[in-house]
Amino acid sequence: AEFSERGDAGGAGQARDPARALQEGIDAVSAIDDAAKMDSGGSAALDKLRIGCILCAGNEEVLQKEVDQAYKVFNFLLFYAKQKPDDVSGVAEVVNQLMASPSWAAMFDFPALRDSLRELPEETQAALGLQHEKVLGLIDSKAQKRAVGGDVPEQIKSVAFQMQSIRPIRPAGAEPPPLPPPPPDKWKEAKTPDGHTYYYNLRTRESTWERPASLGGPHI
Repeated sequence: AEFSERGDAGGAGQARDPARALQEGIDAVSAIDDAAKMDSGGSAALDKLRIGCILCAGNEEVLQKEVDQAYKVFNFLLFYAKQKPDDVSGVAEVVNQLMASPSWAAMFDFPALRDSLRELPEETQAALGLQHEKVLGLIDSKAQKRAVGGDVPEQIKSVAFQMQSIRPIRPAGAEPPPLPPPPPDKWKEAKTPDGHTYYYNLRTRESTWERPASLGGPHI
């Protein structure tokens, strides 16, 4: 099956370890930490992440092991979608797979990610809103109307169905996998795709440009 015009991950990925492929995709987008790297390697990094997500589709155990990287990954995806709105279908595919994981979907409790989502062009918000009900509830009202009314590019209309079709169907009555234990109350340092350093805390759902006291104080 073809997942999008970017191509099928199956042929090249059948013998690959899904966890390794996801890690490689996360490493690729994490390495995009300035504008020049985004221009030269952003699309290739997104495609690596996309392949990893497809290979891990519905595998909550693997996704939970990488949840510490989830904020950085979504930050990259939203930045990419803002910079390259014509390439939103690839972002939509990744968002669809990652938001199917409860542990990853919880990242949109971060106010900063919600704000970044609503800063996207209306059409881009609508495309991402179609990928998960939580995202749909966070985009602005005009974008919601476009999403519900199907006022999005043709290639976006089939993304959600295609991505859902490759996730395994949970047997009726089966319990969903348990959520991971709460993350430690610890600040992490990262860089935006255009090179700005920021800090985030997975326990408190806070993010800031200022260096937290626990990491040594102001260092903007």
